Amino acid sequence: MRAVSPRALTFAVVQAPAWSGRGVFEGASSTYLAQARPGSRVAVTVRPSNAAFHPPPSLAVPLIMVCAGTGLAPFRGFVQDRALRAEAEETTPAPALLFFGCDHPDVDFLYRDELKEWEAAGVVSVRPAFFKKPDGDVMFVQHRVWKDRADVARLFQQGAHVYVCGDGRRMAPAVRETFVRIYQDAVGVTADAAERWVDQIERETGRYVSDVFA
Repeated sequence: MRAVSPRALTFAVVQAPAWSGRGVFEGASSTYLAQARPGSRVAVTVRPSNAAFHPPPSLAVPLIMVCAGTGLAPFRGFVQDRALRAEAEETTPAPALLFFGCDHPDVDFLYRDELKEWEAAGVVSVRPAFFKKPDGDVMFVQHRVWKDRADVARLFQQGAHVYVCGDGRRMAPAVRETFVRIYQDAVGVTADAAERWVDQIERETGRYVSDVFA
């Protein structure tokens, strides 16, 4: 029986100095949600995600998850599900990498304590990137993916499935381009050949799946 994790809503509270220079701007929706209390009823629109955007049924399949900001929400469920199933089945799951990008480790590293616990249990390896506290040349999540490309290439050769969630205008295209570069670097093919390879695994095999938003 598959363990089912509880549903949760992940959002970032918009609060920053107003562009007018007077006072603080607070996001209407995010502030409302932040002030809601347990039991509050909230009207939301639920849109289905990419049909292929779900973890593989077998714990023997490695995972590579890439996200930024609230794009972490589904991967929290992926990792929680993996942890519960590993405990129930008394087995060690295949390696899973979680690349997560945010502004600062002390400001918006969502679910940090939970992820530390799962990492200590050997369920996932968290690979963060912080825009306002860069690690050398690692500022965005795609930079961390490239830095750890040896691990990424090794897991993909072992049959890993890749999932990308978050900003669809900048982050997701940059991550996809990074995977093209990793394949080109690992195999020694042209950029066009690497692009065709990513197209193939994305459209035909279901091993590279994106669920993004603007």
